[in-house]
Amino acid sequence: MKKMIMGLMIMFVMAFSVNAHANEYVPDTDKITADMEYVIIGTGDSATPMWISHNPTCYNKQELKTGVYESWIDVNEEIVYIYKDGVEVQKIKL
Repeated sequence: MKKMIMGLMIMFVMAFSVNAHANEYVPDTDKITADMEYVIIGTGDSATPMWISHNPTCYNKQELKTGVYESWIDVNEEIVYIYKDGVEVQKIKL
């Protein structure tokens, strides 16, 4: 009887304990915005759904707990810039 009560108590504690979830630390970064369009390319079996961005520089800004990240593409020079808190972190030549 004591073992059964202890087992039920452990199950009760485990069921209602607070658990950490990954989404508490990293927010959803792929939110669909108004400047994106959902299109289907191809027909029949080769139909492929895609999201098309109407942002030619691909500017992206994300505010996380670790800082504010910004990235964009310089189309003329074909370079991707990545900034963290206003400081250039990386520059990638396409």
